[in-house]
Parts: sequence; structure tokens; C-alpha cells
Amino acid sequence: MESRLLRCCLAVCAFFWLPFALAAGAADDVKKFEAFKVKADLGDAASQYSVGVCYATGKGVRKDEFEAYAYWSLAATSNNRARSSLTALEADLTSSARLFGQQRAKDLQKEIEDNIVASKTKGGVAPKPGLPGKKAEPMVKGVPVKPEEAPVASPAPAVRAPEIAGQTDEQRRIFGSLYAAAQSGDSRAQYLLGTVYRFGKLGVVKDGPSSVTWFRKSAEQGEPKGQYYLGRSYFDFDGYTTGVAKDTRLAVSWWRQSAAQGDADAQEALAFCYGKGFGGLVQNEIEAYAYLILASRSNASAAGRRNEIEASLSPESLRAGMERSKELLAAVSLTRRPSTAPRSEAPTTPPAVPKPRGGI
Repeated sequence: MESRLLRCCLAVCAFFWLPFALAAGAADDVKKFEAFKVKADLGDAASQYSVGVCYATGKGVRKDEFEAYAYWSLAATSNNRARSSLTALEADLTSSARLFGQQRAKDLQKEIEDNIVASKTKGGVAPKPGLPGKKAEPMVKGVPVKPEEAPVASPAPAVRAPEIAGQTDEQRRIFGSLYAAAQSGDSRAQYLLGTVYRFGKLGVVKDGPSSVTWFRKSAEQGEPKGQYYLGRSYFDFDGYTTGVAKDTRLAVSWWRQSAAQGDADAQEALAFCYGKGFGGLVQNEIEAYAYLILASRSNASAAGRRNEIEASLSPESLRAGMERSKELLAAVSLTRRPSTAPRSEAPTTPPAVPKPRGGI
């Protein structure tokens, strides 16, 4: 009886805390991916294979099956592992998805050729502007002061998380770390704290208004996940009070900003709205299909919907949707926030969140 109870407790702990345990390795994964990509983008086949693995698994970078396809396609000419991985991936893709991947591989090849030419002609990194060896003097109201005379800012007082009755020590530690990071202005921590309040995680009672407060703080700093969840709050498809009045047009507005930065959930949400004509959008199956192509790069449910809609579209509409998706992808590349390592000690993986009901 005791051993069964112990197994149950361990299973529950693993379910809730495994994402946070994995977060510690996230920064290392990002560094490894960035190191692989530098060499891959200069034509190194082994690194191209490794970058493809990162995109296929989502380690160190947003999961993206088309980027994996493109890097493996280039590496496959001289790397057996890339060739095998590409063959396996092709078996899982529809014919239209393979065409999109092949086009991305052609574009990537051109980018790499340009990178190689640029690295040979530049012969090094351009120096930063400014006088070498000249340090800026500290100033107070426009008057130079010696370093020892420069005023020292007082450290900001520590921010304590509110006491939550019934929290375990582990829940209290994680919640406190997340709360402090969010209060200090970390936009990702703010979005994560919003999910804690919205879904009642870490021993916190569901609190829609508080979740919206933190989603808004995150969204207004440009955090794509904060923008996505703020849009969810306005769409209100979960059926409980979120602290804001239902406004599907505002939801679409926030989802546009999030989707433009590459968030697959927001892209899938926009595809749904275009398919149904929600949020002030004119019903448009080609636009819906284009957003599903983007979302399906890293979102399994979007991939399923993409396959469904492909069966109902004419060849002309399929081609139009693929061309439109290329335009959207190009826009994403221009607006995506730069990938960075975690900015604080707050957990970098959100608590498990249920998928919304209502078709999005």
C-alpha cells in the first residue's frame, strides 16, 4: 500500500515538475544550436545535419519541420545521417509540404552561398564605431566626474511573491522565482506567470483578471506568447471570466502581432479565424491555408488541419496558399525577436496548459 502511494506521489510530481527540471538545460541547448548554425550557414555538412536535428526536435530553437527539411536536404549530399533523416521526414510530409521544403532548401542554398562569398570578401568582422581605447567618462547632469565620484545606485528592494496557502515548498520556490522575475520586467516570466494564474498552476487558484494583467505586461513588451495569450483572453473560448470583455477583433489584432514573430499557436488561431470569418476577418480559405502551412512547421494540430484543408482545395488554391505562405514567412523573418538565452532564473518552460476548446 505504501509503495503504491509512493509511486503515485512520484508520478504526480514528475507530471508537474518535469518541465521545470528540463528548463535548466535550455540555455545550453540554445548555445549548441547557435554554434552549429554558424558553421552550417557556411556550408559545413555535419553542422547542417545537427541544425536539422535541432529544428526537428525543438532543442535550442523553435521546432520547424521545414527548416529541418532544408538543412538535411543540403547536408544529404555528403552526410549519411542527414540522408536517412531526410528520407524519414519526407515519408511523413504531404506532397505540397515536400514542395515547400524543397523551395526552402533552394533559398537556404542561396543564402549559404552568399554567406561564403561575404566571409571571403570581408576577411573579418568590422570594428565597432568609435575611437579605439577611448572610454566614455561618467557624467552627472552633463558634467564629467571621476569614477570614484560617480553616484552608485541603491539596489532595488527584493520583490516578494504573495503568500499562497497550501503551496508546497517546491511550488513556493518556483512561484517566488517566477514572480520576482516578472516584477523585474522579464516579459517571458510575465507571460508564464499569466499562465499560472489563468490555469491555476503551482498551487495558485485560477484568477482570470490577474492572468490578463500579466499577459498584457508581457504583450506590450513584444513577447509573442504574451500576445497570443492576451488574444486568447479576449476571445474567451474557455467560457470562464478572464477579466476583459469578449472582443474577437482585439484577439485577432494581438494574434497578428504574435504570428508575425513566428508563434505557431497564433498562426493557427488566425487560420481558424480566416476559415470561419471571425474577428472581423473576411472568410478566406487561401489565407487560412497559408497560416496553417506556417503553423504546421512546429504545431502538430495545425499539421493535421493543414492536411484536412489540402484535401478540399483546388490545385489553384493550393498553389496560391503556398505562395502566400512564402510572403508571410518572409515577413516573419523580418519581425521575429532575436533568440536569447533565458534572461533570469525563472523557469523557462511553462506549466502544462490545456489546449483551448472552440476550434482554435
